[in-house]
Amino acid sequence: MLHLYGGKNRRFTLYEDEGTNYNYEQGKYATIPFLYDDKTQTLTIGERSGSFEGMLKVRRFKVVYRHPDLKVDALNIDEADGRIVNYTGKKLKIKLK
Repeated sequence: MLHLYGGKNRRFTLYEDEGTNYNYEQGKYATIPFLYDDKTQTLTIGERSGSFEGMLKVRRFKVVYRHPDLKVDALNIDEADGRIVNYTGKKLKIKLK
């Protein structure tokens, strides 16, 4: 689940590897860039870079957009409605509002 808080532009990179060894030292890992444009309320999930054995070819992300003025109850944040997107490693743009 990806909670996205509006109010300003944001970016981050998701890093993943096998998680059980040091193969990342030989370049066996993947990264996925995320960019949120607050003006257009668009999330761009960029093209995946890299690969490793056992990597998911298709990922499902549940994207939950949070308006900056919305008060959230910490007890039910994981129950939030969201939008499910299937990501295949190719660039994907998601209009949130």
